[in-house]
Parts: sequence; C-alpha cells; structure tokens
Amino acid sequence: MDFLMLILVVVLIFLIYYNLGRLKYAPGPMALPFFGNLLIIKKLSKKCNGLPNTFMELSKQYQTDVLSLTMSGNYSVVVQGKELIDAVFNGDVFQARPNNFFIKLRSMGARRGITMTDGPLWKEQRAFAFKHLHEHGLGTPKMNSMLQRQLQEMLSKLEDCELSNFVLKQYVSKCVLNVLWEMVTGSSFQDEKTMTSLISLMEARSKAFDLSGGLLSQFPWIRFLFPNYSGFNLIKNLNRKFKEMITEIINYHKNTFVKGISRDFIDDFLHEMYENPTSSFFTDEQLVMVCLDFFIGGSQTISGTLDFCFLYMTSYQDVQEKVQKELDALITPGQLPSRNDKNKCPFVEAVISEVLRKAPVTPILGPRRTTANTFLNGYFIPKDTTVFLNIKTIHESSKHWEDPSTFKPERFLDEEGTVKQEQTMYNFGRGKRRCPAEVLARTALFVLFSGVLHNFKLQPVNEKDPPSLREVPGITASAPEYYIKLTRRHK
Repeated sequence: MDFLMLILVVVLIFLIYYNLGRLKYAPGPMALPFFGNLLIIKKLSKKCNGLPNTFMELSKQYQTDVLSLTMSGNYSVVVQGKELIDAVFNGDVFQARPNNFFIKLRSMGARRGITMTDGPLWKEQRAFAFKHLHEHGLGTPKMNSMLQRQLQEMLSKLEDCELSNFVLKQYVSKCVLNVLWEMVTGSSFQDEKTMTSLISLMEARSKAFDLSGGLLSQFPWIRFLFPNYSGFNLIKNLNRKFKEMITEIINYHKNTFVKGISRDFIDDFLHEMYENPTSSFFTDEQLVMVCLDFFIGGSQTISGTLDFCFLYMTSYQDVQEKVQKELDALITPGQLPSRNDKNKCPFVEAVISEVLRKAPVTPILGPRRTTANTFLNGYFIPKDTTVFLNIKTIHESSKHWEDPSTFKPERFLDEEGTVKQEQTMYNFGRGKRRCPAEVLARTALFVLFSGVLHNFKLQPVNEKDPPSLREVPGITASAPEYYIKLTRRHK
C-alpha cells in the first residue's frame, strides 16, 4: 500500500510539472537566486536613464511586449503597446494592487488610502472621495476660482522677485498644493515654511525610488543596516511629518465639529466615521492616508507637468511666441485665464498635450496585481503577479505618431485648427482606475500655464546653453533643475 501511494504521488507530481511546463510564460532575463533581476535592472537603469527606458531596452532584447521580470521578490510582467495596455486597463483580473513591503511602507505600515488599495475598501473610498470632493469644488466653478486666486497670489510674488537666474517650480508647486489643501481641509496652507518643507520631502521621495522599490523592496531587512542609503528614513520622515500636520488639522476639525455642517472633505469623512463607529473603512488612520494620497498624487503630478511645460517653452521660443499670441488675442492685461477659455485656446491645449506626450511624469502606470491566473497575448500570468504598464512605449511609437521624437504641438490640431479628440494619450490612465482628479489636473495645467505665459516671457539664462530636456527618473519623472530669465510682458 505504501509503495502504491508513492507511485501515485510521483505520478501526480509529474502531471503537475508537465502541465505547468506547457504554460507559456513571457520571455525575459534569467532571475538570479536571492537577487532576482535587481542587478540587471539597476545596471540598465543607470545606462538608459530610468526604469521606462530599461523596460523598453529589455523588451527589445527579448522581442516581446509582455516582459517577465522578478522584482521585489515577486514575479512581475511589464506590458507595452496600446492594445495590450488597453487589455489590462479593461480586464477585471488586473484591477488590484500589490501587497508588498514597499507599498505598505508608503501607506504608513498598512494597506490604507485609495491609490494603493483594492477590493471593497478601494471601491467605497474612491466613490466617497469623488462625491465629496466634487461637493467642495472638484470640477466646478469653485475649483476655477481657487486656481485663479492661487495664480493671482503667485503672479504678485513673481512681480516682487529678482527675475534673472530664476527657479519657477517652487512657486507653481505651492499653487497646486494650496488648491488641494483647500478642498480637503477648508483653507489654504498658512505656514509657508512647513509647506516648503513638505514639497521638498515629496520631491526627494519621488527621486529616491522607482516603482520597483529598489533595494528596500527587494530586501526589506536592509533598512536595519542602511536606513539612510536604502531610503527608509526618507519615507519614514515624510510619513511622520505629514501625519503630524494632518493629525493636527483633523483634531481641529474634531474639536469644532458640528453635526450636519460640512466645511470640507475632512468634515464629510468625520460625519461618516461618527455615524458608523464600527466601520473599518472610516478611521483616523484611513483619513490620514487618503489625504496623503490626494497631496502626493495630485500635487506632484500636476506641478511636475507644469515644470516640464515651462522647461519646453524656455527651449522652444517660437512655440512660446505662438502661445502668447493666442492668449493676447483672448485675454487682456490684468485679466486671469479661466477654465472657460480652454476651448478658445486650441494651440495652448495642443502645447500642453504635446508636453504630456513627450514628458509624462508617470511614464509607468500601475503597479497592478492579478487576482487570478490569466493569459495576456498568449502568455500565462499567474495569480498575484505584479503588472507594470509602460505608457512611454505608446507616446513614443511611430505607429501612433508621425516623427515622435520631435516636439510638435500642431499634431494635436486638425486642418481647421481645432483640437483633435486624441485616443492614444494615457497620462491619466483608462478604465476603472482612471485618475479621478483628471478634471482638476487639466484645468490647473491650462489656468496656471496660461497665466504665467500671458504675463511673462521665459528665456534661458544662457541662450547658447539652453537647459537640458532629459528627465530625472524616479517614482515620477521630473524635469532637471533649470534656471530661467523672466521678463514681464505687460507694464
């Protein structure tokens, strides 16, 4: 009987391995014991300037649009090309988020918030946030007024500045963060020093890591040996400072809370929390993390894109002149641009779209996690695989764009000079996880970009040596630090 059982076990093992062997995994470099593909990714990332270009290089080497990698100790695939990325956006099996050490660290030790959660928590919190942020301005005329007010304050500060050898980004970042802060907390940021510190921390965080998580994600124990080098202290410091700031504001809202009266998103959340005290979805910790998602996700992407916009205008003076000509025909000196002007400024919209194409601040969307075994392009993808979406392959593809390496805003205009309905731009995602704040992002990009360009001419400090357009890689891509000369256009 024992011998018969042994034979049955051997046959069963053979059948399992035989059938697994018939499954076709996506091609990719061989994973090393302990390190996985970390070493080759780090080597190529340095050579290719970041993870998106590294993925493109490896996909070219292995002749595949579905690339297998082992990162952060997990099996992962990188998906490239419009059709396959669309399949991931629309597939229910690809809608979850990874549950690794790096994701938990980002979320202060547990899976909270909206951006990096999934399942019932994500569905309820996303719907709740979208509904109540709309009530406090998202996508409404109130949002436009907030943006104009912040723009006016920024323009006033610029009037008082030394305008040569100037860094514009710090002013733009504060504008964007203040609009988000007002929607969530009910008022603008009052402490300039604290806001500057928070922005600096968020920028440092975005450059210290990429979406693979690096050493810290592959070897979580390294934080005990090299807490600074691994970036562990950086994230902990950001989490601690932000938690202190937002907890102080939450406590103020609790102390001044009046049932039935809602001043902002935090009040809305507290109403829900008090009415459902046993709910695990509405807690102090969850509220802190939702706010962190808003500020990091919203302010970094919008201000980062605007920074690229101003960099490209500094480098392409002829395009800048066309933008200003269009704005001058519509907006008088002293007048502020409005969201209602967007449709009347097709060339401005085309320029912003071309910057989004050429310099996406989120060139890799995701990460996603498969909730079941599945197939993509004929390749087997097991449950709990981490999926990265490299949208840079779409934005730079000659299949979708004529002469994609050239900065050419006119590609977004039809023969009548109106904006085309473009279907191959993926900056805000697609499907169920499409960015809920897209309306804020697009409006902020137009209002703030137009406001600065209408009032100031941007020039390189040294016209013979214009700033580099080479992006700085990280969790989000960012423009290299550059200095400009600002000249007032209206006296």
